[in-house]
Amino acid sequence: MIVQGSIHQSRVSRVLLILLCVLCSAIHAGVDDDLLSADMARTTNPAEFERLVRQLESSPAPLSISQQQFLNYLKGYQDIYSGRIDEGLSLYQGVLESTSEPDIKLRAAYSLANTYSHIGRYSEALEALDLALRLVPDVQDAEVVQLAHLAASVIYNTVGEFELGSSFAQRVLEKVQPGDRADCLARLQILESRIKQDRDLIDQYANEAIKSCQSAGEIMLTNISRTHYIGHLLDHDETEVALALLETHLPEAESTQFSRLVAAYHSLLAQGYFDQGQFSQSAVHADMAIQKSEGMPYIKPVVRSLDILHRIRQQEGNYEQALIYHQQYAVADKAYLDETQAKMLAFQKTLHELNEKDSRIELLNKENQVLTLQQNLDKEAAENTRLFLILLSVTIAFIALWAYRTKLNQIRFREMAQCDELTGAFNRRHFSELANQHLALAEKEKSTVSLVMFDLDHFKRVNDRFGHLVGDWVLQEVINVCRKFCREQDVFGRLGGEEFGIIMPSCSLEHAAEFAEKCRRHLSMIDTGPTDHEFSIHASFGVAESSRDGYRLKQLISAADHALYAAKSQGRNRVVTSELDQASALLPA
Repeated sequence: MIVQGSIHQSRVSRVLLILLCVLCSAIHAGVDDDLLSADMARTTNPAEFERLVRQLESSPAPLSISQQQFLNYLKGYQDIYSGRIDEGLSLYQGVLESTSEPDIKLRAAYSLANTYSHIGRYSEALEALDLALRLVPDVQDAEVVQLAHLAASVIYNTVGEFELGSSFAQRVLEKVQPGDRADCLARLQILESRIKQDRDLIDQYANEAIKSCQSAGEIMLTNISRTHYIGHLLDHDETEVALALLETHLPEAESTQFSRLVAAYHSLLAQGYFDQGQFSQSAVHADMAIQKSEGMPYIKPVVRSLDILHRIRQQEGNYEQALIYHQQYAVADKAYLDETQAKMLAFQKTLHELNEKDSRIELLNKENQVLTLQQNLDKEAAENTRLFLILLSVTIAFIALWAYRTKLNQIRFREMAQCDELTGAFNRRHFSELANQHLALAEKEKSTVSLVMFDLDHFKRVNDRFGHLVGDWVLQEVINVCRKFCREQDVFGRLGGEEFGIIMPSCSLEHAAEFAEKCRRHLSMIDTGPTDHEFSIHASFGVAESSRDGYRLKQLISAADHALYAAKSQGRNRVVTSELDQASALLPA
């Protein structure tokens, strides 16, 4: 008896463990989706990125090791973007040292390189970039490899190696679709490279870069492309065209809240107005450029603005103020030139060190090759190598099969996480996600969304009298009947036991009420004969519309629920719509 009890307990434990694994897999799949969404939102929607990172940090579900490392990588970006450079670098370095995931390791390496370059630590930037490029062959994710090549392009352009920068950007263009974020970044780097090298066809390359970044939804990168192009126009005396572009797109640039970009716009406006002799407007924009560059005293917009202010005061005869601005300009210009020279020296120094390191590695590799050749002379070693290759092939085949089955399970678990198992309708969580998406789009496009909620009348009596199998049959029949009248874009969800909701995009309150009435009538016509029992099926409906009750799902559900409650109070088996002052019922025919 003791042995049998132990066996039973062991089986129960295994079942519980399996159920726990299934639950964790579903949770982790949802976390992975949030991580990828946050990664995509970093440059396209900073507010959404911040929200997703906060949501992931406060998630009640435990994160896997790789998910936590990915989250740390995103938090590093968040710190860098917010000006917490040291904290961001520390997070990147921690991810680089701790992760065994090639994709995440490469992300951390090129992000370190980008950040070091941004703060002027060019030797460290080039060393991190070299590490990133060495990691590329181990990474399968083509998008991550493209981002590493883009980082190389940005950094090489930064240190004045424009041919190298352009070559890495060109590699990216060969692999991506037009309008992708990577396509946008690559075209931006090629545009900068061509302008700095004074190449031809600048108009064409500028238009391609701006169009690509606009298609990718990259507002910040679109306007950075414009600053490069506008600087080129000003250098070639096309002042009117440059000013028109600047004035048109300044609000858009300011909406990014990226200080360096906004400073660039104002400094270019100052240059354009100065060239036209409009000194007062020029001075205003020069002052704004300096103000927006707080904490960055030696960047190009500051240097340009100080020089303009010096020349304006000199034109006005205010020589004392002109001298002050000239002195500030001289300091900033020297610092800017020193930084430019430091970039080139850092590149040469790092290149020399890396070449020396490569030479040592190559020497060690040759010594290893000699040892390997000597070992391969042994027949037994050759046989062992052959057996190893066979075993490796079997292992790879097993891993491939396991990966394939894992992928299928992930797809199945995702469906389980989104749908109600009994009825096939969306569960409440996924229904809410889709409903929020439709409501956000409708609010943006100023269209309407209606919500139909209904509850089966006296459903508990069915379960109590005929059993839960009959109750389950009723729920399935109800879903089947109502789905016949749903449009392709409608979202059908099970919100509770016998409570259902249907989101109807681009649908007025009147049409939604007609739909509900049609469903109500056909529900009452369901033949319960297959259950071997005779009973009627009725439902009460509540209908709400976004233009009346708000574009927030919580508001819409509250209004529909209130209408549903009114339907129950007025005798059930009827449709009630929400109104501003009262609820009106469509009585059963």
